[in-house]
Amino acid sequence: KALETLQRCGVVQLQGAYDLKSLDRFQQAFDQLRSKDKAYKKLLDQKQLHDGRYQVYLPFTKPFSSRETIGVSDLVLEVL
Repeated sequence: KALETLQRCGVVQLQGAYDLKSLDRFQQAFDQLRSKDKAYKKLLDQKQLHDGRYQVYLPFTKPFSSRETIGVSDLVLEVL
C-alpha cells in the first residue's frame, strides 16, 4: 500500500521509519548549527523557493550524514 501511495501522491508517511533517539540527536545538532549564525546563513537558501519557504543545505557530517537520519532503513528500502 505504501508503494501505491508513493506512486500516486509522490509522498508517503511511514510510521516507525525513524528511530526517535536518532531524531533527537539530529534536532540537537541542527539547533547547535542554527545557533552559529554565520555558518547557518551560509547553508540557508531562501532564493530558490517561493512563498516564504526556505531550505538548509546540511553539512555531510554526522548526524546529518548517518543512514538513520536520512531515512535509509529496511522499512524505507522495502517501499523503494
